[in-house]
Amino acid sequence: MSLKKIVIYKGIIVCLLLAIFLLPNQIYGIDEKEANVKNIVILDSYSSANPWSKNLVQAFVEHLEAISGTTINVRIEYLNSIDHNTAEYHLSFVHMLNSKYKNFNTDLILTIGSNALESIRQEVLNPQSLFYHVPIVFSGNSRYIELDEEEMKYIFGSLQDLYWSKMIHLVLELHTEIDKIKVISLNTDLEKVPKSKGRQELIEKLFLEQADVEFINTNYIEDILENLTRETDSNYAIIIGNMYFSNHTKRLVSAEKVIQQIRQITDAAIYTYDEAYINVGAIGGIISNSRKNGIVSRTGK
Repeated sequence: MSLKKIVIYKGIIVCLLLAIFLLPNQIYGIDEKEANVKNIVILDSYSSANPWSKNLVQAFVEHLEAISGTTINVRIEYLNSIDHNTAEYHLSFVHMLNSKYKNFNTDLILTIGSNALESIRQEVLNPQSLFYHVPIVFSGNSRYIELDEEEMKYIFGSLQDLYWSKMIHLVLELHTEIDKIKVISLNTDLEKVPKSKGRQELIEKLFLEQADVEFINTNYIEDILENLTRETDSNYAIIIGNMYFSNHTKRLVSAEKVIQQIRQITDAAIYTYDEAYINVGAIGGIISNSRKNGIVSRTGK
């Protein structure tokens, strides 16, 4: 049979996942009250300090326990991919999982963020892997995803659209005289994700006659601050989301501290696509709710 490709693109969140009859019966038994305890491995692309992930996991587990009537046996592993994002590191991470969970009898894998899914997805079709044919539910992905026909039997999920174009429209409507918009986002190695890179370039061209749109793709707060310090045009706005590390301390910087450090350099209006930045300095935006991501990852609605 010829390979069939599917490209999943979302609004805020469109879910193609975990509908009860899509997964094997050992995951969602017909008689839910008599179902066995679920063994779920959660792979988080980030770290335990990420509040977005914490809220998503809590919602996912709560609602899965509610629908199944059983206790969920959860194990969480953190990829820390902002600080460690090499092919060698990802391979060693998967090797660790195959060793650590030999006796866990994993029923389901939940991945949070793009890098966690990319690390584990090949294991689903690898007969030598501990996770061969174990269903994967992904959530919080901000990249296009292509699944072949065989992968679609085992991988389901939701994309978090960063809503860049709508965010930019919002800023331009509120700041009609603005010259530039700086969109700050995690560095996902755009050379290896050409569709994401092309998407950014398309947005830059789309708004060229209205404002200069500049994407700052980085994992570190120092790069953001350096860019803002070099900026000579004072008439700009900022769109920011995600969590960033300090290159000096190697620790995650809270959204509040990110805003505080930005404010030491500029009084530019700050908008966000991340709930962590609400009430700590961002004046508005279009938000993806992490608890909602957790719920839809469970329900498929």
